[in-house]
Amino acid sequence: MNKLKLYDRLLKYMYDEYNAGHNASGHGEHVSVLVNHFEGISESNRIGDAHEKKAAVNYLLKNGWISVVDILGNPITNSTSAYVSGRMQPTEKGWEYLQQRRINAVTKIASSVAEVLGRFFKV
Repeated sequence: MNKLKLYDRLLKYMYDEYNAGHNASGHGEHVSVLVNHFEGISESNRIGDAHEKKAAVNYLLKNGWISVVDILGNPITNSTSAYVSGRMQPTEKGWEYLQQRRINAVTKIASSVAEVLGRFFKV
């Protein structure tokens, strides 16, 4: 599977878990726990070894789609520290990115349905 699509699915999972209230002390869930739970859902969610997991976290951090804080709420920007001891927090940019992905997915589905219906009901 394409790594970027996998990272997108990881991002959505992180936000879903955050929204479900599965966050410790309001500072979010540990990043490593989220990544490991994500991988445990399905074999297709397998990111890889620790280096690849840190790369996934780094990708999400660098794009501004998540922020990571320590137990006191102080920002962590180093991907190794973020993965090992950080807690994930959503960002406005991350919310917007996921919203845009949902809009694009719905638009794509609607376009496909319209194309099929157009062929079926050809006048």
